[in-house]
Amino acid sequence: MKILYLSDEYPPENIGGSGSIAQRLAEGVAKGGHDVYVAAPSGSAVAGVTRVKNTTVYWLPRVRVGHPYLAGLRNAPMLKHIEAVMREVKPDVVHAHNLHWQLSYAALPLARRYTERVFLTAHDLMYFGYGKMYPPRKVCMPPAEAARSCRASFLRDIRQAKRQYIPWRGAAMRQCLRSAKQIFAVSDF
Repeated sequence: MKILYLSDEYPPENIGGSGSIAQRLAEGVAKGGHDVYVAAPSGSAVAGVTRVKNTTVYWLPRVRVGHPYLAGLRNAPMLKHIEAVMREVKPDVVHAHNLHWQLSYAALPLARRYTERVFLTAHDLMYFGYGKMYPPRKVCMPPAEAARSCRASFLRDIRQAKRQYIPWRGAAMRQCLRSAKQIFAVSDF
């Protein structure tokens, strides 16, 4: 089976939690005998293809964006690169991880044109708001208490995004997310 992972972060170019998880999943699935591919933005504007631990990684040229929240919805230059990878790979499954800034949420409906099996793993709450949501003072607390103190709201989004606030962003994101057959979360929170 051909499995394509999409991730805004992927080691060693971009180190982060979601990228590390995507990398471990990709390498584990490749050990299981599947053909595994990854499409991720390069740490620079240079593109290329590498082969690491039975995984083919397509490093897509990073696109400088003036309006990150708008680009997170639809990054047209990046979508052209993603589509080229999908045409070449012809994936049976697409598994996306955090598409907030570079690959964009519009990669999900694009993937759906190539396969019905499109999955998304949400690593944070940016699908509901304009930034990461942390409890006050970032202290450890039970999930129920954290859920009460970390709430998305119109005012919080305005404060976070300031002049880059997009009133219709939530509706556009939900439309893209409908292309995923299943959405997974990394925690109950």
